[in-house]
Amino acid sequence: MRLLPTREQLRRVRRENVDNPGRTRHFLFTKRLLGNLERWEYVVGYSTEGIRRYMAADGRMKRLRAHTNRYWDARTRAQADEDDTSEPEDNGIFLNNANTEHNGTYAPVETDPARLEELLVCTSSLLEDGDGGDPIPDIPVCYDVISAQQNAVDAAALPGKTTEDVAKEPPAVITFAGDGGSVRRRDLTAFTLSLSSPTLDNGRTSLTSIVYVLAGEKKVDRAVKDYIREMISKVMTAAF
Repeated sequence: MRLLPTREQLRRVRRENVDNPGRTRHFLFTKRLLGNLERWEYVVGYSTEGIRRYMAADGRMKRLRAHTNRYWDARTRAQADEDDTSEPEDNGIFLNNANTEHNGTYAPVETDPARLEELLVCTSSLLEDGDGGDPIPDIPVCYDVISAQQNAVDAAALPGKTTEDVAKEPPAVITFAGDGGSVRRRDLTAFTLSLSSPTLDNGRTSLTSIVYVLAGEKKVDRAVKDYIREMISKVMTAAF
């Protein structure tokens, strides 16, 4: 077990990795009352400090809601280190589901405030003010797809190719894909693209994320679809 990283080590890597130099830039979209999207750019450096912050075009800044914003690591870390024990069936809920292995599942009612806060955060992604007020839901997580695709090309390009070699090869092809599913009991839809060319290792780049929409495949907002279409057009006209 000592070969595996601790919870604290994983938490530190996740926080610091977002701020690493050369990391693909990401941002969030929220929806205005008129139905259009408002873009919130991630402010580099805040994830390492512990709470991610995002800034709108007009200078407003909000933080990403997380259960650790209010109940910091000391309490949750102490609880996580305790061994798992069987829960008594007092104040619990029995789910009579015929699809489960034992004809039903017992689920204890959660009462710990830190755990309740974590469960609420996992049901939706929200930006909030520094004091926790005025929460607004995030619709997708977006990436600088042009920069990300260039990084993918740099990583996959075969060495020694000249301009003349590339000109003799078949045209490059952009492949667009979308797929959805459930992640931690929440619907998520990923839209990606890749570039195929004989001048690349294995003939193509790895999948490059455009957006991760926090909704099912049939519930993607029209404004988000328009943004994805715009990004695909920009990739098609970009030079890599």
